Amino acid sequence: MAEPGLTACLIVKDEAAALPSCLAALDRIRPVLREICVYDTGSGDGTPELARRSGCRVVEGYWDDDFARARNAAMDLAQTDWVLSIDADEQLVTETDRMRRLLEFARRERLDTLVLDMDDVRDGVCVSSSPLVRMFRPDVAQFRNRVHEIIAARNGSTLRGARVGRPVAHIAHHGYGPSAAMERRRERNSRLGDVEVSELLAQGADADRLVEALVNRGRSRSIGGEQAAGIEDWESARRLATTSPFRTWAGELLASAHIERRDFAAVSSILTELSREGSDPEQLAWLAGRAFAAAGQPREALECMRQVTQPTSALGLQGGLAPVLQARMMAAAEVGDTETAIEAALPLLARHGVVHGFGRLVLLCWAPRPPEALAARLLAEGVAHRTALVQEFARWGEAGLAVSAALADEGPQVARPAPLAGLSENAGRESSTP
Repeated sequence: MAEPGLTACLIVKDEAAALPSCLAALDRIRPVLREICVYDTGSGDGTPELARRSGCRVVEGYWDDDFARARNAAMDLAQTDWVLSIDADEQLVTETDRMRRLLEFARRERLDTLVLDMDDVRDGVCVSSSPLVRMFRPDVAQFRNRVHEIIAARNGSTLRGARVGRPVAHIAHHGYGPSAAMERRRERNSRLGDVEVSELLAQGADADRLVEALVNRGRSRSIGGEQAAGIEDWESARRLATTSPFRTWAGELLASAHIERRDFAAVSSILTELSREGSDPEQLAWLAGRAFAAAGQPREALECMRQVTQPTSALGLQGGLAPVLQARMMAAAEVGDTETAIEAALPLLARHGVVHGFGRLVLLCWAPRPPEALAARLLAEGVAHRTALVQEFARWGEAGLAVSAALADEGPQVARPAPLAGLSENAGRESSTP
């Protein structure tokens, strides 16, 4: 029998710079976290030695262009009934007691998987958040897919899972910024996508597996700058006879790609199809609003953006709030709806980071009210980026200096604490996809 508790499982290669922060965050939930298991795929920078010195169990393995195999090898080292899959450039955000209660809940409800929010953090700002299966029972679940790997049941059955509230636990990912390493990752992922699609075609795989591989290869190609090739993959996925949510997601990805290409006729056609297929109404409104904005129709864009709080893809992936607030602010300002622009701008600036020039736009919408009142409204939102706000407003004349001074007078940067929250309403419901 597996021991009760949790094991953190990592695959690594040349992660000596990032690994200490990841391990330090994990060590904060001892003794609920029984062990950290590291599967090294060929480091040359001392990563395995660093992990051993930190108390991890390390296996020096190999890399064969298969993320699922490597992750499963790391998972096979675990001796507990639950594992946490995490990367070296990520940090688990939780507390010992909360993690203990979470595992007790999972055992009581006989869950197989737990979904945690994964934040894409860049320059200290969360630019998007996606729910991903990161905790699971290794006796019933394992990874699949060479790239863009996901959790699937070992016996093909449906996994029983729940989504975890952010204050209970979530993951902060710090590795998506621009860099030479990111470019190498994109090239690698595109190549692995080619291998996986070719293998599935040679095996005569069913449409459900093939649509997933095509969507994932399209993502890798598009992220790597091959947008036309990505579109081709998503169109191929749409032609397959399957009810897989990956087919619907391919349509949503196609809509976004055509917005960037300003092919609005294609966007309209795809949105009509997605509506018939039951895509999330907020996701459809988000896509339509972006299309109207790109087409220079801010009034129509704003009407769409008013319907959007949290767009969710066909796979349950949620976009960050910052792009929604920014799009609503810009559309509202363009049509002269200054109150709506301000209501979107306040949480955007206070909680999600500062874009150069937004301070000036907010000041224009706020006038002729006192600038000190604007500072008070920003502080009431719970300022998470005070220094950046102080610097931004100081650039914009006398009113901006007044806002900047009022913000600076409030003392050091302090973020508003998040309220305690438990599991989401879908706790205990069955789910076959992350």
